[in-house]
Amino acid sequence: MSRSDVKDTTKVEVLEAVVDKLRADIAYFNESTCFLSVHPEPPKNAQHNIYATVAPVSGRYVGPALDGGGAATVMYEGACVVTLYSHMKLDRVSHGVSMLTDADRGLLVLQQAVLASLAASQLYDNSGQPLLTQELYPINDSDPRYESVTSKGDVQVMFGIDFNWNVSLEPVVDPF
Repeated sequence: MSRSDVKDTTKVEVLEAVVDKLRADIAYFNESTCFLSVHPEPPKNAQHNIYATVAPVSGRYVGPALDGGGAATVMYEGACVVTLYSHMKLDRVSHGVSMLTDADRGLLVLQQAVLASLAASQLYDNSGQPLLTQELYPINDSDPRYESVTSKGDVQVMFGIDFNWNVSLEPVVDPF
């Protein structure tokens, strides 16, 4: 898909579309269990056995594309990190097999579901216009981790999110 075939958008709209796609594709995820986060680290007060955060990470600006009439677009090659969390006690010998492979809450099972949802997928706005200049692509993942004090494990998957960032000035609304 060429850069001109997609909607000029914002990082907020793209990240919200990632969250919406995960919620639509993975039955367990909803507003309480899949959400945007400023950091890809787990919230301290999460009350669910499984949850996911989507956090922005650094990217690069490829160059400006002036549309005329005061509208400007910057081509952006960025990424987001999906962090998956699971809460469970380890198996008796603390090998962590269940933390990785449990059919409902295993980190590698959850990672497979996220990859199936996002890899090679386009994101769309509410009217069906594509947002990305190329489909979502997995970049890397982290080592699975486990914290014995909290009985929580996590794994991260980073996805590329390339889009035309609309940097036109919008009127600022005074919230007060």
